[in-house]
Amino acid sequence: EYVKPMRKIRADGRVQSGLEAARRAGFSQAKISRMESGPLVPTPEDAYPYARALKVPAAVRRKLVAMARDLHEQHRATAPARVSVSRSAAAHEERVRRNEARSTHISVFHPIVIPGLLQTEQYVRAVFTSGTLSRPEVEARVAERLLRAHLLDEPGRRFTFVITAGALGWRVGSPEVMVRQVEHIAEVTRRPHIRVGVIPWGAQATVFPPCGFDMYDEHTVVVGVVGGSAYYNDPADVARYVAMLADLQRPAVFGD
Repeated sequence: EYVKPMRKIRADGRVQSGLEAARRAGFSQAKISRMESGPLVPTPEDAYPYARALKVPAAVRRKLVAMARDLHEQHRATAPARVSVSRSAAAHEERVRRNEARSTHISVFHPIVIPGLLQTEQYVRAVFTSGTLSRPEVEARVAERLLRAHLLDEPGRRFTFVITAGALGWRVGSPEVMVRQVEHIAEVTRRPHIRVGVIPWGAQATVFPPCGFDMYDEHTVVVGVVGGSAYYNDPADVARYVAMLADLQRPAVFGD
């Protein structure tokens, strides 16, 4: 379904060398070859830089990206299991937005930091300035994170957040930043469609998740890993996280 368009893009593009196309797109020549011959179905995140490297018209790029997305959606519906890892920050943000857009119940567990949708602007900025991002990149990521927080105000959605006392005790930024962050969480919990639970110090652990995760309805789970994010959408995998979240909520304290 996609092989002919891929080959046509190469024919219509201004780059004739597979090596040059790979270099411009940031791929290996072998990957380009597999995409053009059929063994490898490009992801939407792969299709766009490939078409851009060949300098084809914007309409063609959009068509190829849409085709890649449709093929992956079809594969997800029929494959017995699927785990993918996104290492690009921009690609990850785009996938998160798509999952958020089609979900009515978003659940989050994190043992170390406050979940992104609950973070204040000062907390967000402290998190992003702790790495190697440039100032413009920091500001762009802060703006993106705050924009996503508007989901909390959209009608027809429900949210469940479970954090540990350690996430509140591990100071991000100044003490004043943490005071405002805790006050913000308290304000958010007054909304009937948002539940925030804190697992207190001394609570008996019955489940041991190695890291935090975000769950969108019961169709996708996103797990933070070193160097990227893993996406689970096989029903059996998602069911394990549904059960894990239920176990994590039992020792958590909700409400006032």
